[in-house]
Amino acid sequence: MINIDYMDTKWLDTRGGNIRPKLAEQTSENPTTFNGVYHFLYEELKSFLIHKELDNLQNLVKKKYSTNNGKYKTNEYDNNDSFSLDESISVAAICSRYKFPEEMKRLKIITKQTWFRFYDVIPYLLMAKHNWLQYTIILPLLVTIGMIWTCLKEPINTSGKQLAYVKFKGLEHQWWMRKVFSLCKKLTSYSFTFDYYYPDDEHPISIMGRELYN
Repeated sequence: MINIDYMDTKWLDTRGGNIRPKLAEQTSENPTTFNGVYHFLYEELKSFLIHKELDNLQNLVKKKYSTNNGKYKTNEYDNNDSFSLDESISVAAICSRYKFPEEMKRLKIITKQTWFRFYDVIPYLLMAKHNWLQYTIILPLLVTIGMIWTCLKEPINTSGKQLAYVKFKGLEHQWWMRKVFSLCKKLTSYSFTFDYYYPDDEHPISIMGRELYN
């Protein structure tokens, strides 16, 4: 079993304590996604997260709106008004998995960045925010098709495959989501996905990805 120091400051940005994808980048383009992937893998590796780790993750999510006048933005004290698809999906997955109701309540389903993805992103956000929708037919089907299609694409398309992992973790309690991700793992290499997206050999996400998905 590998030993990973929880949230090693070497990999954190100085702005808000978010995980950086590489040492050469001083900030995170999708910090909630990187924070989520880190905690999901860390939990997989250790089999649990303690209260301190969950509190830290919740605070990282909360700062995305508490430092921006109550509106979700990509970074703390952000002058850019956008909140990307990746960030919306990641907030939804984190809040769904770890039961952060206040943070989930503030997440908007339809935004300038999500409205046109009515065929995969909006169905996922709806299911994450409203549990009963996870038991419908059409919404799980749309998310399933989107995840499988993403994992069938060329290996270089790592962003979508990473988001498929994030979606899986957010709804892992659903049997159909476990089946979908089991198929995704057969269609693509998640070890390659994390290695490509986090290219520094010593990056904790890359290390955990190799350990868990090689």
